[in-house]
Amino acid sequence: MKKLIFNLLSWLWLVGPLGLALFLSPPATLANETERAAPAAIENSPAPAPPDATEKSSPPTTPGPTPPKVDSESLKKQAEAGEAEAQFQFGLQLIELGYQTKNDEAKQEEKYLEALQWLSQAADQGHNQAIILIGEIREIGIKNLLNLFSPDVEDSTKDLAEARRWYQKAVDQGSIQGMIKLAELSAAGEGEPKDPAAAQKLIQMALDQALSQKDADIMVRLARIFEEGEIVPQDLSLTAKLWGQAAELGKPWAQLYYGKTLTTGQGLPQNQAEGLKWLTLAAKQGNHHAQRLVGLAYAKGEGVAMDKAEAIRWLKMAAENGDQLAKYLLGQAYDQGDEASRDQDEAIKWYRESLEDFFEKD
Repeated sequence: MKKLIFNLLSWLWLVGPLGLALFLSPPATLANETERAAPAAIENSPAPAPPDATEKSSPPTTPGPTPPKVDSESLKKQAEAGEAEAQFQFGLQLIELGYQTKNDEAKQEEKYLEALQWLSQAADQGHNQAIILIGEIREIGIKNLLNLFSPDVEDSTKDLAEARRWYQKAVDQGSIQGMIKLAELSAAGEGEPKDPAAAQKLIQMALDQALSQKDADIMVRLARIFEEGEIVPQDLSLTAKLWGQAAELGKPWAQLYYGKTLTTGQGLPQNQAEGLKWLTLAAKQGNHHAQRLVGLAYAKGEGVAMDKAEAIRWLKMAAENGDQLAKYLLGQAYDQGDEASRDQDEAIKWYRESLEDFFEKD
């Protein structure tokens, strides 16, 4: 232990006060661990956005183009012949070409505007994906949609009034995504004055359709909206219901949040054993947040008999999947565990990796 303490203190002295602060901070528990990594954007989107706890509840659902399945010339001929899907795919291909010419702003702008023309032709034929994508382009601009620049960059493709028009067209076709997107603009007063009543009506329409269609992806999205309480009044009971229904449909993020909801009793009666069941299902699908929480449950005996070996197994699984907090907790387990689990070399290894992740993140 003296050797371990000496090595850690020497190392913390090198990394400075932030490193020391990390190790002096108390570990999170299953009940009060509040990290909230957002679900990836709708899973059936062409290119989901990365998880980000600070993102608004529904980031653009189509942030980038899908790889073309046919060559450009054939696709263009089909598009010119009036095939809506070909027009949509050719528009995506032009966006990709524009992205690849980002060092030539004039050429990039030309490609983006041409892409918008083809997408508009597809949308005019009722192509729902094209309608939503044009709405998103008009809402924040193609450059911002592709995460090339900050949201304040001047972009000729941005037009909030047009975004609203396209989202309304999607709503008229029964698109749940269109309902949510238009609700967000109405609640924020973007493109027109704020209209909370209209926003809430649209969210209710989206909720009714999502439940009717058993659309787990939309349920996940709506759960966060009702949890945040920005567009509609906060409703934690409904949030829990949506997490539960999406969890039953096999969505790992929903299983994670439903499990956390059950273990904390937020929005429904607390049931740690049932919560652990859902966390374990998410963990088995590779969700590292769930893997960490399952490890903590075994470490503390919450919802299950205490089992230090099983705790280490799950924490190690989460740590190897890149979970920073799990790395710290795993280091702590090897440092402060019983004789069977104590391992100074492993403790130093995981403490170090946790701190390296901490500095890389900040």
